[in-house]
Amino acid sequence: MEEIKITSDTINLDQFLKWANIVMSGGEAKHL
Repeated sequence: MEEIKITSDTINLDQFLKWANIVMSGGEAKHL
């Protein structure tokens, strides 16, 4: 398990899904 540090107050779910390689693109994440 990799620990991440979020330095802002919020994070968009689509950004996280792309970072975690759950989706291939931001557009794909928005369709979920």
